[in-house]
Amino acid sequence: MRFYEIEVEFKIESEKADETEYDRREAFDLYYHKAESIFRNPGPADDLLKQSNGKLLLQYASTSVTGADSARISLALVELETGACAHARAYIEQLLQTYLAQLGVKDLKVSWAEASPQVLRSFINAEHYARKSQVLDALEEDFSLGDLQNFFSRRNSCLERTQMLDAGLSLKQLRKQGRELGANQELQDELGRIFAESDTADQKHPRPLGIPVHYLLSANDHEVRSGIGGLLASALYQNQRLENNWYFELEIGNADFPDKFNPGMFSRPSLNTAFQLSRGGLLLINYDLPESDFGGERSADKELMSELAEMMLKYRHQTTILLCLRAGAERTRRDFLARLEDMTMVELSEQVWFGKAAKSYLRNLARRKGFKSLAGLCTQIKDAERGYGLTELDNIFGKWAENELKTKVYPQYQELASAGQVTLRERAVGSAYAELQGLIGLADAKAVVDQALAYAKAEKTFRHQGFPGGTISRHMVFYGNPGTAKTTVARLYAQIMKDNGCMPVGDLIECGRADLVGKYVGWTAPTVREKFREAKGSVLFIDEAYSLLDERAGSFGGEAINTIVQEMENHRDDVTVIFAGYTEPMEDFLEQNPGLRSRIGFHVHFADYDIAELCQITRHMAEERGFTLAAGADEQISAIMSKAILTRDFGNGRFARNLLDQAALSAAARLVSLDPASIDKQTAQTLLASDFSLPATLGRHSHRVGF
Repeated sequence: MRFYEIEVEFKIESEKADETEYDRREAFDLYYHKAESIFRNPGPADDLLKQSNGKLLLQYASTSVTGADSARISLALVELETGACAHARAYIEQLLQTYLAQLGVKDLKVSWAEASPQVLRSFINAEHYARKSQVLDALEEDFSLGDLQNFFSRRNSCLERTQMLDAGLSLKQLRKQGRELGANQELQDELGRIFAESDTADQKHPRPLGIPVHYLLSANDHEVRSGIGGLLASALYQNQRLENNWYFELEIGNADFPDKFNPGMFSRPSLNTAFQLSRGGLLLINYDLPESDFGGERSADKELMSELAEMMLKYRHQTTILLCLRAGAERTRRDFLARLEDMTMVELSEQVWFGKAAKSYLRNLARRKGFKSLAGLCTQIKDAERGYGLTELDNIFGKWAENELKTKVYPQYQELASAGQVTLRERAVGSAYAELQGLIGLADAKAVVDQALAYAKAEKTFRHQGFPGGTISRHMVFYGNPGTAKTTVARLYAQIMKDNGCMPVGDLIECGRADLVGKYVGWTAPTVREKFREAKGSVLFIDEAYSLLDERAGSFGGEAINTIVQEMENHRDDVTVIFAGYTEPMEDFLEQNPGLRSRIGFHVHFADYDIAELCQITRHMAEERGFTLAAGADEQISAIMSKAILTRDFGNGRFARNLLDQAALSAAARLVSLDPASIDKQTAQTLLASDFSLPATLGRHSHRVGF
């Protein structure tokens, strides 16, 4: 089944030479609606169906006014049997002439084009087509209608663009465009092969005999990929190597597969539908999943790669495929080639400039643009061994040119900072950052938060200048005794990243062993994966992580750790994991799985508070609650802290909070023993030194999660 779009343009001639503007407009509207009604009702469509023995369907699409006395009718022609349209084309044009002539039209023009998927989508979704059921019945022969409807409703964005090809470009013109795109010599050679004269006499065939080769392109820039795809499709179509004159672009990246390859994201039927829709044309696949830094692809990526390769092999005789990979992704390239061993792949790449060649390109570009002074243009080309792609060189030139314009050509703007500079100069925003900075102590934790925030800002600001974002693990481990604010810092970190546009959700998903380990066989891994899905765009805080270490066989803690390691890699771009716990047990925990420590980018030690800091914390908590410390209270608190820090399992900030709670209770008991008439506001809010005392259970209090 194939679809065509027919555009019928015409003018309507007035019957009265002396009619008023109002009369002319009224007459035009009448003819316009008559023309529209012809194709809304049985008539030409029935005649065509009868004439073609049921092989063609003519469907009305839309009518539009294009001028003061002109209009256009858009029709869709469905070819139920291959080749039926070519044999009936003259009859169809005569049919349109016949039905429109009765309206007194003139300057009738009929144009044809092979229809885009949007026409197919309109047939499926429209309600007013009289013969919609015939189209759907025919579609069922090639597609599962449910899969097709699901594809258009849920994943239609993966077919990013349908580009109508210019079939009039010569080999010389195509080669010139290829050089302008920065394509390497391989493209020039392939264009020559496509246009080459065959040794046989029957080289020009009325339709393609088959697909001899497919293509693998290594390039980072999507405009370069699309441009090369368009050039190849145009050359192939002109030389009878494609059946139709448009191509699809299928986008596959982290945004499409944020979690894993499963029916809820991009199902196998949907992927199959994309290949089916592109039959007879060229399918460009932008495969943009990054390679893992820790050896081997993520399991979800491997599954997706296998599915893609299987589809490519299945449709290799029906669809010409251009697989686009990131430049330098050698492991991904090898893995695909190993899976596509039955296909012949023509490998293409974008041109790379080194050292002097890169500098020469920049200088020539600047001279062509009219710049006379080239000072500072080539300062970024320092490493003679490093290669630069066309897009990277154009970005280097663009940044230099903007600075030249601002400082030399139009110096009145030189004091104004760029948007990126403004962003980088701004301090972190949000109340969470101010709250973190206001916390007592925690110098190491504050420094790590600043580092992580600076990296995230640089990644956003300089990605177009080639900053290699996404290479650093954002996962963290917090070591320290209880009460050292590990949970508080984790919560503030999540909110800080959200406030500064570096984390979309910014929640703190707190969990422990009971939240991750299942009770029965087969429960643990799905439980861990679900917790990671819940934490997408946020921080997953695993407190007392060492509790996952199994003391007995069959308690599934080891399975939980292994699954956590896998999910940390699968979600490295959208979930930050923070492990927390005591120092020595956490060291044992990190040794449990060989890949765990290497996946953690930040190791933060939360030191015990000293006596001065504990006194500050206690005073700060008291002020937050509305209390005032009387003279001598600070000395009493300091004396208590001097003894408390020597005890086992001292609670740091948690001990300070408990000490204040006990002081408040003592103050309450003291106040109720006095005459209420003698109590003023100041007295009610003051904590005396005698209200603070060393707890009797010091050293035997139980540990609680959090702070």
